[in-house]
Amino acid sequence: MKQQRDPSKRKCIAYSRALLSAILLLILGACSRNESRPVYRIGFSQCADDAWRMKMNREMLREKNFYENVSLEIRTANANNAQQITDIRHFIDQKVDLLVVSPNTSEALVSVIEEAHNAGIKIIVADRKVFTDSFDAFVGANNYQIGQAVGSYVQSLLSEGGCVVEITGDMASSPAVERHNGFLSVIRNSGKNIRLIGTSDGRWLQDSAFESMLSLLHTHPQIDVVFAHNDEMALGAWNAARTLGREKEIRFIGIDALHGKKNGVGLVADNILTATFQYPAGAEEIFRIAMDLLHGEQVPRETTLSTMVIDKKNVRVMELQGDYISQQDKKIEFLNDKIDLYTESYNLQHRFLLLSCLLITIIVVVLLFLALALRSKNRLNRQLIEQNGSISAQKIQLEKQRDRLIELSRQVEESSRNKLRFFTNISHEFRTPLTLIADPLKRLLSDTEPEENKHYLLKLIDRNVEILLRLVNQILEFRRYENGYLEITPTQVNLREKIEGWNESFLHLFGSKRIRFDFAFTAEEDYAISLDLDQAEQIYYNLLHNAVKYTPEQGEIKVTLSRNNNCEDAYLQLEIFNSGSVIPNESLDKIFDRFYQLQDQQMGTGIGLAIVRAYVDLHGGTITASSTEGVGTTFTLRLPVGLDVSNSQHKTAPIESVAQPIEPQDKPLLLVVDDNQDVCSYIRELYKNHFLILSASDGIEGLNIARNSLPDIILLDVMMPNMDGIECCRQLKQDLRTCHIPVILLTARSEEGHRIEGYECGADSYLTKPFSSVVLSARIHNLLENRRRMQHSSPTDEIFGQEIKGQEQEYTFIVKLNQYIMANIDNPSLDVETIGKHMALSRMQFYRKIKTLTGYSPNEYVRVVRLKRAATLLRNTDKNISEVCYETGFSSPSYFSKCFKSYMGESPGDFKRRFCHDIPASFEENMV
Repeated sequence: MKQQRDPSKRKCIAYSRALLSAILLLILGACSRNESRPVYRIGFSQCADDAWRMKMNREMLREKNFYENVSLEIRTANANNAQQITDIRHFIDQKVDLLVVSPNTSEALVSVIEEAHNAGIKIIVADRKVFTDSFDAFVGANNYQIGQAVGSYVQSLLSEGGCVVEITGDMASSPAVERHNGFLSVIRNSGKNIRLIGTSDGRWLQDSAFESMLSLLHTHPQIDVVFAHNDEMALGAWNAARTLGREKEIRFIGIDALHGKKNGVGLVADNILTATFQYPAGAEEIFRIAMDLLHGEQVPRETTLSTMVIDKKNVRVMELQGDYISQQDKKIEFLNDKIDLYTESYNLQHRFLLLSCLLITIIVVVLLFLALALRSKNRLNRQLIEQNGSISAQKIQLEKQRDRLIELSRQVEESSRNKLRFFTNISHEFRTPLTLIADPLKRLLSDTEPEENKHYLLKLIDRNVEILLRLVNQILEFRRYENGYLEITPTQVNLREKIEGWNESFLHLFGSKRIRFDFAFTAEEDYAISLDLDQAEQIYYNLLHNAVKYTPEQGEIKVTLSRNNNCEDAYLQLEIFNSGSVIPNESLDKIFDRFYQLQDQQMGTGIGLAIVRAYVDLHGGTITASSTEGVGTTFTLRLPVGLDVSNSQHKTAPIESVAQPIEPQDKPLLLVVDDNQDVCSYIRELYKNHFLILSASDGIEGLNIARNSLPDIILLDVMMPNMDGIECCRQLKQDLRTCHIPVILLTARSEEGHRIEGYECGADSYLTKPFSSVVLSARIHNLLENRRRMQHSSPTDEIFGQEIKGQEQEYTFIVKLNQYIMANIDNPSLDVETIGKHMALSRMQFYRKIKTLTGYSPNEYVRVVRLKRAATLLRNTDKNISEVCYETGFSSPSYFSKCFKSYMGESPGDFKRRFCHDIPASFEENMV
């Protein structure tokens, strides 16, 4: 019988193998047919997500549907250069065959585009240009010609002349610059009395254009035409004019001409815009050129898209055409969706059929082998079950021991880390009030302090002694609670009245950060409650002080008191909300634990909220926290009203605010950034007679004030909420506007590593709290004196950046400034405001920056550059004095001669006859 079964068994196995091989070959053949066609991968890096660019994205996706062997991935950077660089590197990593880039700005993407080009990727630049030749083709409208077309259209509107304002896009992008230059080239050469009376940066956004237009309307009583660089900004300008009732007297012109009720064509049809100029996306041309590049064909280096004006003459035709195109696009999308659905269904069914055949074959083969292996498997299983039972028991025991050891190790490490953080932060809490006690005491003991300052210094010492006492009592009180010795002495009070009194202690803190504060309650409700008044005050003080500390500048704090009249367990509910701060969900249950702090917070001791919960527990109440991203954080406290009472008295000590005197405007500007108001007030008292003093309570606020005001020197605390002093100093030194400002770090950290970290971030000096006012004054004087000495050391070299070549940011600033002045030196109307706008600085920022770096005012600096250029032309060319005068931007030869003689010590004629031997021939090289 065995001999008869074996041949049939071998035959069955052979048939199964043959069937399996045939099905595998069939599947491989089908797959090879599907994969035989080449697939090209195209990446599209889009710079923003405005309406015009969303239309461009839709057109790109539509054009892709006409090519079966092409895949397209679109990534949008939301007008962020760093994000767009990340997107392009993503496409490089994905090894796409072709990359389409619509750049956010012309300079920022140069290196990453060159990186992609060097990686062998074909590159098409769309819409905006970049300052590199490392691309294969450019497709887009000629923005300079569009600007000229708008200028010609404005000429036709203002045949008798008139006043025009221009609202530009982001001037760091090539379309904004080219549209502005094209528009100016026509307006300036029009021969008509058409004046461009104002230009403002709308940054491509409707809201920014609204604010810019409001400012222009208040400045200029007559505006005939507004030219906005896109329809969205034109609509914002129209809305601004409408708020002042002037929209009827002004004609508005935009660019883009998108179809739709709220877009350019619809705005022209509704008589909101006078005209809009078509700005085509060019998706069809981009895909045609892309396919030619991928197939190895020659393509033009630059493809310019045409434009046309749309006004009341042709807007109806364009609306009908747009509606028709939209309908056709919808039909195309519908048909493409159907085709994709049918194709996917077919492929799915095809694969399912092949897999079904394969599965059946595998099942047959497996069943044959299972019958043979079943007996031996059963026998081995019985043996393995016995062995596995013993091994599993040992494994479970070992895993339990391992998990227990890991948990114990984690708890020990966490406890040690929390205690170390607690002692570090409590040391910082002590150092700040100690600074405001020790140094005023030294000043009082020196017997040199004016009599009128002694009362202020004594009050400052007294207030900081109370702060130290509160910190010590807080630690002792928490220790008593941990040991079970904490008790309460309840008394009957009206909680609403107490809260109103406590709120007065925080008014100066609200004012210093311009926080909007509101206390809400129902007037007719009964807010009587039995509680320990001292502990209740500590609860409210900790919660409200915590809210103030983490609320940003101009934020909001709202306290809400209500009563629940449940007959069994009536309670009062207190909610304290502050905007801006967010607590992660995983930390909401941990913030009341002792020593716990959020990972990104350096302030506090980690026991304040633990004490709050201890007091609440003693009163039989509950406290919870909730937090919402983009909204803020709310602490909810519930206290039962039915606690036994015994009378007790408690007095509150309101915190006294220090008035900030008004300083004269001609003093140097000192910025103090410290979250402790007493430190700011003390420094203000020290230097009120020598400096104009500004203050900020955290690094973010200080950074903004420094960028806007450009102070002469900055005193910066290290440990602050929101942004610490190290990061604030690093950003100040990396910013072209503020890199020249000396920075002194004031900190409780005295270790050598912390000092090194402070100097590495760019700090000019480092003082440890408690500091001496004498030492601080000496540091401030030396830093300012060094800056003044650098200004006056070598005026000629300083003008052209030689003196500051070792300081990269300042040298880059001077080089860029010189290049711009030389490029526009023949323009007599070149003024400080125009140059400041080119350098991305306000008038005040530009003045302070130039004065600090060179010792010259901006007007003096420009005049010296003109005179140096004039001297070179007089010596090296045959041009007469009048030609040199006008070529260097002077308004008249007489004024030129007066300035030249004042600066050079002789008249232009005498200078030319002397051949100017003392002026180097390579003067222009020094300018750049």
